[in-house]
Amino acid sequence: MSKDIAILLALILLVVPVFSQEELSDEENLRRIADGIIEENVRGFIDNKTGQIYYEVSEIPAGRDLSLISEYSASHYPEGVINIGMMDLGELLGEKKYTDYTTENIKFIFDNAGYFKDILNEENHWCLPFASIFVINYLDDCGAMGASIIDAYEQSKNEAYLPYIEKVADFISTKQYRLDDGTLVRNRPVEMSLWADDLYMSVPFLARMGALTGEGKYFADAIKQVKQFTQYLWDEQTRLYFHSWHSDEGENGVAHWGRANGWIMMAQVELLKYLPEDHPQREELLNIFRRQIRGVARYQSSTGLWHQLLDRVDSYEETSCTAMFTYGIAYAVNEGILPERYISIAQDGWKGILSKTDKDYRSSAVNGICIGTGIESDMKHYYTRPTRANEVGLGAVISAGVEILRYNKNQKK
Repeated sequence: MSKDIAILLALILLVVPVFSQEELSDEENLRRIADGIIEENVRGFIDNKTGQIYYEVSEIPAGRDLSLISEYSASHYPEGVINIGMMDLGELLGEKKYTDYTTENIKFIFDNAGYFKDILNEENHWCLPFASIFVINYLDDCGAMGASIIDAYEQSKNEAYLPYIEKVADFISTKQYRLDDGTLVRNRPVEMSLWADDLYMSVPFLARMGALTGEGKYFADAIKQVKQFTQYLWDEQTRLYFHSWHSDEGENGVAHWGRANGWIMMAQVELLKYLPEDHPQREELLNIFRRQIRGVARYQSSTGLWHQLLDRVDSYEETSCTAMFTYGIAYAVNEGILPERYISIAQDGWKGILSKTDKDYRSSAVNGICIGTGIESDMKHYYTRPTRANEVGLGAVISAGVEILRYNKNQKK
């Protein structure tokens, strides 16, 4: 590079603004994150051996070892949460590019999944693209994604989605492990263990299914899960939820993990959105919801963020649980469930989230998100879980921003 060109480039960099989050509005910051996801979501497949790119399965020769170009177009639960957030963002702003993100993702899955069904086997089903559409072993496989597919169906009325929706409904209702009292549990890593995460992996789907079909049994099951998860996991001393409960010992796990509490809060929001206003158990559910918000609010740090272990200030500040609490609290204010004074908690949470995003306006990375985390019996497991940018829980950041924007718009009316 010549000296003159180097000088010119340096001058250009001096005059090109690098925006901080503080210089952008809440809407601009949220668009920056959402638009970055859209830009990075290249729908297609890559040959793991040759690097060859394919955009349609009809182009793919037989016998190829394939991955998705972008995990944003996958059929796992993190992508389901993002799909739901994007749909809500599009509806709030009246912009098709956000709702189209979800409907096109779901169409991409159903247009291409059949190719992988034909090569599915016991060895590859855990890593093959879209395998969870055909192999459902746990609520993780179907709950959040199934909820987003119902959203896409409501938008497109594509009847090709209905057999899958009915399959998920049947799995949750009749096949997923349950305690004798009907509480949803897993058979791993400890037999018949209750995971807080599973309230979100079931209730948003059940609530949508109730609204879609008009069948009260889905609302009844969703309500049962909220009440019974609370019975098993609520810790009155800390006013937080434990991550787990083990039936073999009749004891809770050790941790008040942040994202576990976040999943519970988000699940309650999703139920309240779809539950009829005159439902006889609505007020009882609202009281459970209010109690959780009041409990978790006392653990927010001065940065606006909550900790990985909510009651352990020596654990790191974590972004995804902060987004989940921001979402739930802002929703509660927007719906009149809690007084407006609570909005400052959500606003501080949103500022904390933005402090974890890259400072460069051109980047959409959201940092400080704990990777996927199972239940364990030692606190070190939770303390030492790594964080990565744009990890599990990223969808909650979109949902949090939607409720913050909704509050802002209501103030201008």
